[in-house]
Amino acid sequence: MLAGARGKVHGPSQVLIRIPKFAALNFALGGYFRGGGLLQDSDLELAILATSQACEAKFIWTVHEPRALKVGVRSEAVDAARLGARNALLEPREQTILNVARSLVKDHKLDDSLYSRALQIFGEQPLVELVAIVGFYTLIAIVLGGFAVEPSS
Repeated sequence: MLAGARGKVHGPSQVLIRIPKFAALNFALGGYFRGGGLLQDSDLELAILATSQACEAKFIWTVHEPRALKVGVRSEAVDAARLGARNALLEPREQTILNVARSLVKDHKLDDSLYSRALQIFGEQPLVELVAIVGFYTLIAIVLGGFAVEPSS
């Protein structure tokens, strides 16, 4: 269940497996986001990239950048996530995802203006999910950093 496509345990699972029940719950929540969530795959992956950049989580970036491009995240949005910068070429939805992730990681909250914009763009339930995704991948980033898990070459 925790092994990847090659049958190996890697990334955060190599740490979390030390507490099997927690690892299983973590895996299930990740599976919800990846396969049964409310957000479009492209929104999910862009949020993950923005969170990984804000948390300086190279492992997450390495795993999710190809996924993001595969599900249709535009290269301009990937670049903006990588650089942690605004990009005039981004769609409002893309820029809002980046802003939400950065604000939550940096300030642990959304200011009123950003909250209103995100609520208008996504609606209530998808916004809850977006915030939860940022929190989930922040947890993963901390686990990876706490145990010095780096991407394999």
